[in-house]
Amino acid sequence: MKLALGTVQFGLDYGISNQSGQVNSTEVEAILQQAHDAGITLLDSASVYGNSEQVLGQLNISQRFELVTKIPKLAHNTTSIMPHIEQSLRLLKRDQLDAVLFHHADDLISHTKRSVFYQELAALKQQEVVSRIGVSLYQPEQWQLLKNQYQLDLLQVPVNVLDQRFVSSSLLTDYQKHTVKLHCRSAFLQGLLLMPANQRPSYFQPYQDQLARFDRLVKQFHCLPLVMCLALFHVLDTNIKANQNIDDNIIEQVVVGCCSSAQLHEIVRANQIARTININPQPLSELASDIQALINPSLWQLGN
Repeated sequence: MKLALGTVQFGLDYGISNQSGQVNSTEVEAILQQAHDAGITLLDSASVYGNSEQVLGQLNISQRFELVTKIPKLAHNTTSIMPHIEQSLRLLKRDQLDAVLFHHADDLISHTKRSVFYQELAALKQQEVVSRIGVSLYQPEQWQLLKNQYQLDLLQVPVNVLDQRFVSSSLLTDYQKHTVKLHCRSAFLQGLLLMPANQRPSYFQPYQDQLARFDRLVKQFHCLPLVMCLALFHVLDTNIKANQNIDDNIIEQVVVGCCSSAQLHEIVRANQIARTININPQPLSELASDIQALINPSLWQLGN
């Protein structure tokens, strides 16, 4: 399991705990240099991340990284994904991409042109313009609808201490059967898990018990919340390696975002510490919640 760098903050003011807004291009360059120095090799982007693709394309250092991007939600009258791919390649100044994902799984599940879209992407893979094909998921049920229809290489899924729906033993075994790898996003739940309890928006008051259990575990291990969030992935990694039926590298990347090179340094350092925490899997698994209003940021009503 490796860290990948998410780039949404390079194009948008993103994240519940983000106090500084969209990252300026000078700081983006410093972050990319910090990432390169730390051994991070992959950038995760998307055409809907504001002007992030353009920002990356303008910085030569971005060419040192492999890159994943995503096709935006497609209109009902869309007949081809090629314009989206061509735009991303142009903005990123790339001839080849590590992976292209459908940002909305429904475009492969229910769109009338879904077979055309998949075949177009499969052709690009055959031409070596794209190395891997994948989809970004929001609900495990979407995987069940996709797995027998398409040959996918990569799934991007939300995983954090509160949202562990996509990393159950049965699903990991199923991913192995279908030879797909995972990129895990939302490791910090858009920064919610990194916020002090007294700074969390009032919207989360009904979920105080779930968040308090996480706070207590952090306190018990005398670590930062950042460390505990990343410790989950090392526990998962250890459990996977103990299972002879699952590829050790099935969780390939954990996508993390930041707003400064200093923040990225903190994340890299926290990940090193997280490797050393001797924590039993049970207290982490007990943090898992299936309350959509808590674990799905698209449902948050932070104005209330």
